[in-house]
Amino acid sequence: MKKILPVMIISMLLTACAGKKVVYESADAFQKVSASIETMEVKKNEKTNSTIFHIQTKITNGSDLDLSQVDYQFDCYDRDGNILDTFRFSWYGNDTALLPGTSVTDEKGFQKVLDGEAAKVTVSVTGTKTPEELPLVHLPVTGETMGDALNNEHLRHITEENPVHISIWIDHGGPREIAEISDGKTLKELSDAFAKIRIGNPSETFVTDNYNGVIMEFADGTKTGISLNLTNLELGVNNQWFYYELDNFGPFWQLCNDLAEFPEGE
Repeated sequence: MKKILPVMIISMLLTACAGKKVVYESADAFQKVSASIETMEVKKNEKTNSTIFHIQTKITNGSDLDLSQVDYQFDCYDRDGNILDTFRFSWYGNDTALLPGTSVTDEKGFQKVLDGEAAKVTVSVTGTKTPEELPLVHLPVTGETMGDALNNEHLRHITEENPVHISIWIDHGGPREIAEISDGKTLKELSDAFAKIRIGNPSETFVTDNYNGVIMEFADGTKTGISLNLTNLELGVNNQWFYYELDNFGPFWQLCNDLAEFPEGE
């Protein structure tokens, strides 16, 4: 698809970095796909001298195409009109396209030490992709099995065809307990417990230094990795991270903990 050039610029004049009224100014002409700033907070971190931005941007699809990605950028200026910096971002539909005639709000927070005081911020659309260019993906749904959530046939049929090997690691703030499982009886126990896990609610909880995981290898040589943040499923899609609670996870994880050990010398 031909890239759409910047089509709409919304300017916001900052009377100060915090605590004062923010003035909006809009360009007159726009077409196709447009972006406008709905809300913006700008603060100064006096300790680091960085300027902190928290911006909600409304993206509107005025084209006749479904969109799976919209690229846009913020340009920051001082009071003399000199550009201080440019910040580039993308909105991803992931599992849902932005349909013609509809809008979506994208929220970004970022900070930077600027060579001057921010006085104006503009936003502009710089490119788009259709689902043909960036296919939509399936994101986990509450109640799904792990096989359905991850769209993985091996996991869907894990009790019928057990993995031939399972690797486990459990993070303890850096040091890891690990297990390498190859015996049939233990693989069956792990597979039966894994099959009972269901996707729970989406989570915004993130725990540092608890990066756990499992890799399952099947008879055809296929390897499937499952990343866990503590005990939540961690899924990376389009440069974004999604986290989900896991129901019925306890029995499987207890088996993993019983099997895993610190390597000798640690």
